[in-house]
Amino acid sequence: MSSSTKKLTKDECQAYLQHSVFPLRDSDYSEKYPKWPGSIGIEAEVTYLNPETFVRTPLYGKNGTIDCLMKIADSFGWQCLDANGKQTANNQDVFKIAINENEYLTFEPGGQVEFSTRPFPCLDAAMERLHDVQDKIMEALSAGHWQSLYLGLDPWNDVEDVGLQMAKPRYQIMDKYFSKISSYGQRMMRQTNSLQVNLDFGVDDSTLARRYLGAQLLAPIATATFAFS
Repeated sequence: MSSSTKKLTKDECQAYLQHSVFPLRDSDYSEKYPKWPGSIGIEAEVTYLNPETFVRTPLYGKNGTIDCLMKIADSFGWQCLDANGKQTANNQDVFKIAINENEYLTFEPGGQVEFSTRPFPCLDAAMERLHDVQDKIMEALSAGHWQSLYLGLDPWNDVEDVGLQMAKPRYQIMDKYFSKISSYGQRMMRQTNSLQVNLDFGVDDSTLARRYLGAQLLAPIATATFAFS
């Protein structure tokens, strides 16, 4: 930490966790959506590859993932942003793609594309939005003859084949750390896909506590259910 960098206090860290990690539902949510117990969002992380050779889609370069996405971005009003959040037309500088103010396409260490929806009042609406954006992604990548891989683990390309395609500083740190332990951490970063469901904590502290406890109790069951998917 440089001498000019302000040191965070415990209170600042606690405030960040409260407002950014554990936010409660908006007070007017129940009035707007009395039918639903809370908002829901989905994150889908997908790998793309050549369906004949099973070679992974490169993240950068001609006809790579970002190059293909940039060709349709303007038509859908998407903005290609660099690491500083500035709009860029250079595919080598693209860090993420803003679909709108609350939805983004981001890129995982192995070049997987992750779409994060905004919160919706019900699952049907979130799924409809997910399919809409995924169809647009598939339309873009089909120009490079790439297809989506809806599997939890890419069985054709190993850690070295995939490489570290999105080299964010934290990904570099994680990759270096995992490489000292075993191959599994790097495999998680580079070879896996995921579907994540995000549920809000409710309107008050009591609901938050019950839902958080419920999520912790359900985690082992979910892990066992999908361990060999």
